[in-house]
Amino acid sequence: MKKQIASFLAVGGLGFAVDAGVTQFLVSFLGAGQLMARIPAILIAVSITFYFNKNHTFDARDNCMARSFGMYAISTAFAQSLNFATYSLAVKTLQISDHYTFIAVAMGSVCAASVTFIMSKYWVFKK
Repeated sequence: MKKQIASFLAVGGLGFAVDAGVTQFLVSFLGAGQLMARIPAILIAVSITFYFNKNHTFDARDNCMARSFGMYAISTAFAQSLNFATYSLAVKTLQISDHYTFIAVAMGSVCAASVTFIMSKYWVFKK
């Protein structure tokens, strides 16, 4: 379990870097709104974390790819709704400037991490 948690956190760190990086890029360089920029960022990050969590963290290589991805998408949608709600609340109530959008991304990510781990371990990649 400790190895899974460590791997999950490493994969989550990668997912966070992709999420925050894409969001910040879209906001700072392409002029996207802070809320709209999260949509493609989350989709890219989820695809990357699915691959690494399936094949490394939970060693579920034998699981059907389509079924696993569908279940992962459902569990991630739930966790990401929590993530996005936290992010939106932070952006609006704390009035975070465009240059510090990554702070709100971090707040949302922390809120969603435990939900994602539990659902991945006990439902999506259950052996």
